Amino acid sequence: MDQAGLRQGAVPGLDGETRAWLDEFSRLRGRRLRVLHVGNIANNAYLNAKFLRWAGVDAHVLCHDYYHLMGCPEFEDADFEGDPGDHFHPHWRRVDLHGFVRPRWFVQGPLYLCERYLNAWNTGQKLRAEAYWRLLDRFPRSRTFYRALKALTLLPRAPFGGLSATDAALMRAALARLARHPFLSGLPGVARLHAAARRRGSVVELGSRAAGGAGGASVPAQLSAPTEPDDQIGRLLKTFRERFPDRPDVLTRADVADYLIDLDVFRRIFGQYDLIQCYSTDPVQALLAGTQPYVAFEHGTLRSLTLGDDPLHRLTALAYREATHCFITNGDCLEYAQKLGITRYSPMIHPVNVPQHEQDLGDAPLRIRRELRADVLLLCPLRHDWEVKGTDIHLRALPLVRRAVSGRVVLVLTEWGAQVRESKALVRELGCEDAVHWIPPVPRPALLRYTKAADVVLDQMALPCFGSTAPQALAAGTPVIMSYRPESTAWILNEPAPILAAFTPEDVARSVERALEPGFRSDFRKHAHDWTHREHGVDRVVRTHLSVYRAILDSRGSGGRGQEGETGQRGAERGPRVQGPLEVASPEQRGPSIVPARCPPQAQVIHLARMPQRASACSVSTAAPPIDSAR
Repeated sequence: MDQAGLRQGAVPGLDGETRAWLDEFSRLRGRRLRVLHVGNIANNAYLNAKFLRWAGVDAHVLCHDYYHLMGCPEFEDADFEGDPGDHFHPHWRRVDLHGFVRPRWFVQGPLYLCERYLNAWNTGQKLRAEAYWRLLDRFPRSRTFYRALKALTLLPRAPFGGLSATDAALMRAALARLARHPFLSGLPGVARLHAAARRRGSVVELGSRAAGGAGGASVPAQLSAPTEPDDQIGRLLKTFRERFPDRPDVLTRADVADYLIDLDVFRRIFGQYDLIQCYSTDPVQALLAGTQPYVAFEHGTLRSLTLGDDPLHRLTALAYREATHCFITNGDCLEYAQKLGITRYSPMIHPVNVPQHEQDLGDAPLRIRRELRADVLLLCPLRHDWEVKGTDIHLRALPLVRRAVSGRVVLVLTEWGAQVRESKALVRELGCEDAVHWIPPVPRPALLRYTKAADVVLDQMALPCFGSTAPQALAAGTPVIMSYRPESTAWILNEPAPILAAFTPEDVARSVERALEPGFRSDFRKHAHDWTHREHGVDRVVRTHLSVYRAILDSRGSGGRGQEGETGQRGAERGPRVQGPLEVASPEQRGPSIVPARCPPQAQVIHLARMPQRASACSVSTAAPPIDSAR
């Protein structure tokens, strides 16, 4: 059983028809539906996979070469004590995890080592899988090798110093060979050095070709990066021009070059799964690997990483446009999906572990209030990025709140983000240092104690829609104040969230007063509880995923990849029915059109939120309201 979870197969609201489909899939294939979630920013993949596993799906997470504190299971489910150090490379052996054990379906580490572990695990090679798991378990916990050598490859302005193009290619080739070694690849820092080398220097052969041979260093063929046939790359470039004829920027060979070295590894990994679900910019890997079907999951990605004149933006835009299906979590991102011409999408809520947030924490919240000597406790867990989150608006509201309410007001702030220094200076300028308590980024269980202790949670003030912070607070029974415009989520939700809307410091102060009114909290808690279970429960996350998965796999005729009944090594070796590398799927290959082709993209919304439990994933609403995209 997953920690902090429910009994497997007992997700509330999972209808009998979907359960029967999962059972029939298992009977025909000799194994459960197998889905790989790629990328794990903010633990979205971890939570989605965990919820799907509760429903009986064999869901795995591939979190390759990414170790940020908030993308680790420990941050989500371990009530740890101590300082794990660098947020981008947490040292989990330094902290007391209180018995938490990372689940073996969550695979984090160097890409090549992740591939070996997943292959061994999926093919039943228990001893080999155990050996690779030990290497993966060790890798993110020790950075000695990385710290000792990072100066050689991470110089900020001249990453390879005076090295020639040939020398750089030799270095990358050597690191690539080391990273592929079955055991040496597990040495701390090898994957980081390899990834840094690939990022800091372009692939010489393609880079020179794209620039007309400029720089013209000669690289031995056996040392150059793997390349794809020109016609296949050409088709990808042509597809970009066809999909986005009005864009002033164009996709080039140089844009693709740095991704080629790992394509074969991704193909081998993806070949072991019935479906691939990629998060943020990771759909690029599925696009270039020629994998079908794949699902793209955005969490603000369409807003921030698709429309700029940048290689990553171009590739991400094309990857979402060509995906078999897209999940869109941010209400305002419907506008960006329409700009990109995406027609296969569903509204998706951010995954929130509602049972975890509803649990009774005893007197722990009361102890926090006593320790802080707070009569009124405000919690602002936002990142300090004023333009993106609007954190400064809450800071400017603090003196107004102190004047408006009686008793000692304490604002709890988390010490993370690029503008912590500016926020501290503003607090000092406002004369409110005595009313602010700073805490480091804390794991979810600890943050939950603060959430339940608070009178109000202060969420972001820059966008009209909410992410995961607001529904987490609502599930915990704590009022939320943010710049919420219900019309931004009307295409996702049946009912607006019970959020106190505010857009200025004065609005925030008035909303705090409202939240403190006698009788407000008890009425609010019932409303928040009912809304959470109707609109933002675990069952909806699972039901929406499985409805889309079923529509995709049933449309392909086989209920998944490979032949019925294939299991073990044979099934893994055979892999998926993929196109040639870098080939772009036709609409027929991408899967079912969830909406009629004759409908304009602006009207194409799959309203799984409004469907009864037994409804088809192909239900359509043509009444998407206008989105207020004011920032």
